[in-house]
Amino acid sequence: MQFCLGGMSDKAPCTAAPGSFCPAGSSDPKGVLCPVGWWCAGGAEDKRPCACEPGFVCSLGSTSEAGLPCPAGYGCNGGQDDKTPCMARAGSSCPEGSETHYGYTCGVGEYCAGAAAQAAPCQCAAGHFCSNSSSSPDGRQCDPGYFCAGGVADKEPCTVFPGNYCPRGSSTGTGMPCPVGRWCGGDTALATKLLLLGCN
Repeated sequence: MQFCLGGMSDKAPCTAAPGSFCPAGSSDPKGVLCPVGWWCAGGAEDKRPCACEPGFVCSLGSTSEAGLPCPAGYGCNGGQDDKTPCMARAGSSCPEGSETHYGYTCGVGEYCAGAAAQAAPCQCAAGHFCSNSSSSPDGRQCDPGYFCAGGVADKEPCTVFPGNYCPRGSSTGTGMPCPVGRWCGGDTALATKLLLLGCN
């Protein structure tokens, strides 16, 4: 590719840097930035179509046909398509490299507000945890038979001795004594109702 200053000047070689090119009618040797969906080697080379994989994009000024990882908060189909703003529902997000703008399920120990918001560490209190798809930093109450330290920690199986159990919302693995009228096998066993002779 070449550029022309006009007047009596003849055309001259383009000196565009990588990520730029000199299209037809260029009057500047530095050319212009490569458009979205294309990549440019620079110099006298013309722009070339992007051939990136899903999860990548050739943004303005791309220098490689492989593009760059899709930025967080967007989804990228690959090829010559531009990035698309994330439309994730609550409990999901579009991290860097997302192949879809519908997002991915939030992991254990984090929460996702949805849309373009990124996953953030869970801030729940002891006795609570953030399971998959959490949308609130407060998480939810620990399940019976488990204990939850809070924060980013996942729930852990209860390991109490027989005669004890971990009720819903337990924050430690020591559990608590089995209530009157029930029996508890320990470990992850829940308090189980047992009809005892003489019990009302």
